[in-house]
Amino acid sequence: MADNIDIRCVESVGATEVYLSARPQRASAPRQQAEEAFAGIRDSLTASGAAIFQERVFGSTSVVDEVLEVRRKVYGDICDGVQPSYLTGKDEAPDRLFGVQVHGIAAGQPGVIRLDDRACGRVLRVDGRGYLALSGIHDEQETSAVGQARRMMEKAERGLKQFGADFLSVPRTWMWLSDILGWYGEFN
Repeated sequence: MADNIDIRCVESVGATEVYLSARPQRASAPRQQAEEAFAGIRDSLTASGAAIFQERVFGSTSVVDEVLEVRRKVYGDICDGVQPSYLTGKDEAPDRLFGVQVHGIAAGQPGVIRLDDRACGRVLRVDGRGYLALSGIHDEQETSAVGQARRMMEKAERGLKQFGADFLSVPRTWMWLSDILGWYGEFN
């Protein structure tokens, strides 16, 4: 396994959760950073018998397309078409992949969730319980922050309803919203 991968496992009766964090070498080019990170993740998941349940990629806006292309190629047959959440920062450094976090689960292969004909999440059933994770929910047409948040919540609700759930079934959400403090009242 690669030196740049931190792995933590949590075992239970029905499943083993595998948490991976990849930290690419800072001095290398974005393509090389991505190849190194995703190869380490792929090898770690394969060795533990886990599948990706949720994934976050942290990088510069300028390298999104290149990083996601490398991800698809390096992952090969473990790539199920669900794009990771790709997060950028306000003061991002140019042309850089900062890191990747993966929550993998060894308990069968998760099913893919589709919204608006786009793979955007995964569902897994373990010991009579269902687990659902959505990623990268946004709206291509909406430009306002409040409108984006509203559309995101509507889409998430549709995703939940596909599996007989609603927001009362959601124990945790992670929402990355630009300048959230500037419009927090409207968001709530």
